[in-house]
Amino acid sequence: RCGRRGSRCRRPLPEPPTSPPRRPAGLCRSWLFLEGANEAALQRAALSGADVLIQELEDFTAPALRPQARALAPELYAAWRASGAVVAVRVNPLELDGMDDLAAVMRGRPDIVALPKVAGPHHVARLDAEVSRLEREYGTPEGFTALLPNIELAGALVQAGAIAAASRRTVGCLLASEDLAADLGAERSRDG
Repeated sequence: RCGRRGSRCRRPLPEPPTSPPRRPAGLCRSWLFLEGANEAALQRAALSGADVLIQELEDFTAPALRPQARALAPELYAAWRASGAVVAVRVNPLELDGMDDLAAVMRGRPDIVALPKVAGPHHVARLDAEVSRLEREYGTPEGFTALLPNIELAGALVQAGAIAAASRRTVGCLLASEDLAADLGAERSRDG
């Protein structure tokens, strides 16, 4: 019996964690976006010291290279997680290539899925539903994956509170200043 003087405890020891615990997004100061199919850069990123590593499948990855980028996800995310980084991916809008992106990258269990061009809470609700479905399908604990809606449109900016509240998984919102400036018709210069 355990706890008795002179006895040996035969309870199995708990398995050690396979990776360091995930840092809360609010404590992550450096977020590094990387070309989704540039395998050499993606592998080197684990040495960067960035808090969050983001495989960018939208603007940084040409459509012809997206299948190749998706195929890298499982092994890449395992390597990033082993280095202590928070693993993130930015997929394409769900009505474009985003569903194909999700089906592939969710096999790698990203910590965060970022969604670009969110126009309203309905986009976040749909992403939440699809991520939940894929977590069940791939055996990932339900609720494991956090969401990061990207605010890129003026109409979405005024709905930022509702967008952030559309899912309990939401860990923040990313403001895409260049796209937002373009949507507002703001002139850009070298100074800002």
